[in-house]
Amino acid sequence: MYIKDNTNPDALFIHWWDYGNSLAYFAQRRSVIVIDQMHFPDEDVKAVSAVIMAIDPDKGLQIARTLKQKHNSSEVYLMLFLNDAFISSIIGYAAGYNLTSRNESVRMTFDENGRLVGMNNLTNQTTYYRLWTDQSVEGYTLFYSNKEVKVYRLN
Repeated sequence: MYIKDNTNPDALFIHWWDYGNSLAYFAQRRSVIVIDQMHFPDEDVKAVSAVIMAIDPDKGLQIARTLKQKHNSSEVYLMLFLNDAFISSIIGYAAGYNLTSRNESVRMTFDENGRLVGMNNLTNQTTYYRLWTDQSVEGYTLFYSNKEVKVYRLN
């Protein structure tokens, strides 16, 4: 597997919790939150959500560095999945955005050509939207990409 063969064994991965078990099983790498835990601290969910949906990428990097130190990891990666767009309002809510207001919540969809479309200005500023639409974001270096997932090494 590419991740297992090209990352340090103590690498930390930031992603929505759905994917943690697969990453642990196949790549033998650590995730901040995984689904099989009976309870994961709200602060971890909020931190992961804040990195994914940050409108200030520097703040996302600061949170990632804190998680890297907390988990004693040598490197940290952000994994973004295509399907995250479908639950972007939930991830945004966990990051502290309003869930009910159209202009103050994160909302995404795909157009008829399969391109990601932000439904408001806030959404277009999020790290997820910017990275998924191939915008350059300082401190986020593309490590791996296919049509379903993008992995960035965070500096």
